Amino acid sequence: MLLLTGLCMTASAEVINVTPSDDLQAVVNAANDGDILILSSGTYNLNPTVDDGTGTLVSTGAVKIYKTITIKGDNITDQPVLLGRFEIYDGAGLTISQCVVDGSMNSTTDQIFNYKLDAAPTGTTFGALDIESCTITGRQDGKGLLFFNVQAIVESITFNDCIIYGIETVGGDFIDSRAGLPRQINLTNSTFYNVAQGRDFIRIDDKSENFPGQAGPVVTVDHCTLYNVGVYANGAQPNYRLLYVRFLGNEIIFTNNLVVGTVNKRGFTNQYLSDAEPTLDNNYYFECENLTSPGLNADASIKWFDVNGTVLTETPFANAAPDFTLKEDCAPNFYKVGDPRWLVTPVASVMPYAVLSNDNTTLTFYYDDQKWARGGMNIGPFESMDSQSWYDQSLSITSVVFDDSFAQCTTITNTAYWFNNCSSLTSITGIENLNTSNVTDMRYMFHFCTHLTSLDVTHFNTAKVTNMRNMFDTCSGLTSLDVSNFNTENVTDMTRMFQHCSALTSLDVSTFNTANVGDMSSMFFGCVGLTTIYCNDTWNCIKSFDMFFDCTSLIGAIAYDETKVDVTYANPDTGYFTRTGDTAITKLKADDGLLKGTSVFSLGGQQRSQPQKGINIIGGKKVVVK
Repeated sequence: MLLLTGLCMTASAEVINVTPSDDLQAVVNAANDGDILILSSGTYNLNPTVDDGTGTLVSTGAVKIYKTITIKGDNITDQPVLLGRFEIYDGAGLTISQCVVDGSMNSTTDQIFNYKLDAAPTGTTFGALDIESCTITGRQDGKGLLFFNVQAIVESITFNDCIIYGIETVGGDFIDSRAGLPRQINLTNSTFYNVAQGRDFIRIDDKSENFPGQAGPVVTVDHCTLYNVGVYANGAQPNYRLLYVRFLGNEIIFTNNLVVGTVNKRGFTNQYLSDAEPTLDNNYYFECENLTSPGLNADASIKWFDVNGTVLTETPFANAAPDFTLKEDCAPNFYKVGDPRWLVTPVASVMPYAVLSNDNTTLTFYYDDQKWARGGMNIGPFESMDSQSWYDQSLSITSVVFDDSFAQCTTITNTAYWFNNCSSLTSITGIENLNTSNVTDMRYMFHFCTHLTSLDVTHFNTAKVTNMRNMFDTCSGLTSLDVSNFNTENVTDMTRMFQHCSALTSLDVSTFNTANVGDMSSMFFGCVGLTTIYCNDTWNCIKSFDMFFDCTSLIGAIAYDETKVDVTYANPDTGYFTRTGDTAITKLKADDGLLKGTSVFSLGGQQRSQPQKGINIIGGKKVVVK
């Protein structure tokens, strides 16, 4: 299948068909400027060394290019494999498209593309290097992808629609210009993975004094996916940078890229001659250091950060490397960031998400297809106290809104940590739109919401919830809380559930089924204002350390005793519970006139001639006589 799409042929250009049995160097030598070599599928050994005895390939070498030619595979789905490397001489230009270039058997560690001067003088201008729709790899200990170490000019160096991998750069930089002027370096619509792991990704030394009056190089990296670029193979942190560009007057454009796993100590650059105002736009980062802000072992000399870049909190990839296909619902997929080959068409566009207002005060939950248009955030599940998407702004949030659209969402299974540390939160609107019928984890949901004075959870369906640990912990502003509708038959952990709800005066837990609860430690710890806990049942639990500690106002069948604070006293007969239907306990002095002329009984039902100190039943009411 012969494809000539995209090739610009001059009138004198000749199309030369090449097969794997041909000597590619001989074909190149016989070609004229502008000729197009069409390679059929198969493997081409470039200047090979072969074992004389066995005929086995020992190593490959370089094809030398002295003319401006094009090498193109004739079948994009079965690309010819070129084992070797290329040396470009004396002003030549080279286009390679629809080929696999594999330097893993090269006899030297030299770069895949290497510029040289033979007969041409210094100051020579090379034609463009255009590498299109190719897969390129090399020796793991290879020096890099490209070396431009001659006092010359190259019009442009372009890698477009390529996958380039496995060249760790040992003893050189990945794209390395030491002596010349590359007018343009363009990396577009391509993927680079496991490359430049121990050196600079792009290096251009300042040789501007050799090219007076010439504009500096323009470096463009656009719509590329970079994975493990700038991190040693063993995970160690290199003392290098992505863009070591110091040719005077350079311009840097870094846009629409997805960067994962770059942890260079010097970030983008620490070179003072690099573009002081680079174009950085619509870039996304995951598990990177020193690119958007100072991070691990940041070098003090870093010149700039992509302060508007988006830092992802979870991997954007659906699969393991080297398959970099994006998740349908991740922001890079929606905004078409990174190498376009990895984009997918979202199947389900309607999803739950949250949006934080520009002033960080209002958090609104939606369920629609506008997540990325609104700049929406993921809503979990979150696994730690500082993992929610809005944690860094949690102290500023004063109001939470559940939009009417959220009522249609039935897929929420985890609300853990949602409002953790929202200590300025004063109102939650539309919480009835939160469908919790499938939620299993509510731990720390309202933890430390200290300024919340009211909270309506009466509609919560908790039938599937197993974890209510610290759910209302330190909601110290709540004066009332109705949890009488809670179904807790599957809950196993109620540790610190109401801890430090210090403004509550009564709590009805009469519907709680605690048969499966294994831990009630500190469940009511520090509820200093709590006088009544309504419950008709006797609770049992394996762990209940400090369950009622510091509940100094609590009175049930007995008054609070600081020595009696575990689950033993979680009952309405000899503990701190009050049966439903009982009115609040009245505290009176023994000589109070209200005690006269009424029937007096003990808690066990025995009639008394007069009230005694402690708890009495007088006129159907519990009365504590001091």
